[in-house]
Order: sequence, then structure tokens, then C-alpha cells
Amino acid sequence: FTGNELADVAANEGASLDSITFDVPMPQSYIKSTAKNWTFDHSHSDLSSTPTTNPLHSILVSLHTKEPSSSLVGKLSTSDLHKLTNILSNRAPLYAYLHRINIKNSDICPLCHIEPENNVHFLCHCPFLFSLRSE
Repeated sequence: FTGNELADVAANEGASLDSITFDVPMPQSYIKSTAKNWTFDHSHSDLSSTPTTNPLHSILVSLHTKEPSSSLVGKLSTSDLHKLTNILSNRAPLYAYLHRINIKNSDICPLCHIEPENNVHFLCHCPFLFSLRSE
């Protein structure tokens, strides 16, 4: 086949197709946005059905059940939202968590040495962090 004959064959094949598909890669920003929105849509049932005595649990549930664009969640970067979620769900690298997974020998707060450094202590009680909380 010559170049023109190959072009004619390709044109005839293309004309006989019912539809044309394009393999265009999705931008990374679209994938991240879709994943973040999917997470918010599916987190409400998981979080609200989890039994807990954690006083910060209701804050975590409310963060994840509001529309991302109309709340604090929409104003946070993905990294900051991840950090906040870890703190509120008691999975942040605070001493209580690190002690629970056998990384630290003690769960006592390294700043005030008064009580275990868990999410409630870190966010509400630690006297060492009082000045930061009052800003």
C-alpha cells in the first residue's frame, strides 16, 4: 500500500464506526478533587455509626458531613484536613497513640507532664498550649 491507500483504508474504517472513543488522561487535580468529594460523601455513615466516647467525635462527624465548599473543610488544604482528621480521631502522632502502637514507652504529654497526650488533652487541656489556643 502507498500512503494514500493507507489513508483511504483508515478513513473507510473510521467512517464505519458507530462511535469514537478517545483515551485522554484526566488531570491530577480532577482526580484529587473527585477523590476528596467521594470521601466526604461516604464518610458520614462510617463516622456516625461508630460508637465512641471521644468528646471530639461530633466535631469530626460535622466536618465530614458538610459540603466541602461551604464549611471549614472547603477552606482547608488536603494536608491540613488530613492532620485535623487524625487529631480528632485520635490517630495523630501524639504520645497516647504512639504508646498504644508501642513506639513510645509512656503516653504522658512531653510538654506538661501532667496527663496522657491524647487529642482532647492536646486540643483542650494542655497548659503548655494554652497561649496557642487563645490566639
